Amino acid sequence: MSARAQEKVIKKYIREHPGCITSEIIENLNLDPALAVQALNLLEEEGKVRGEEVE
Repeated sequence: MSARAQEKVIKKYIREHPGCITSEIIENLNLDPALAVQALNLLEEEGKVRGEEVE
């Protein structure tokens, strides 16, 4: 699945799990980590999601 194809799945997951973190998304959706991060970066650049550093 390409990064663009993963965007829809990731956006749905984020809507259903606000405040989730990248590792949860990857694990719970069984995604390739590199593609998931790429998809999240694209979504963030487009203003569709907001990423924050976790302490």
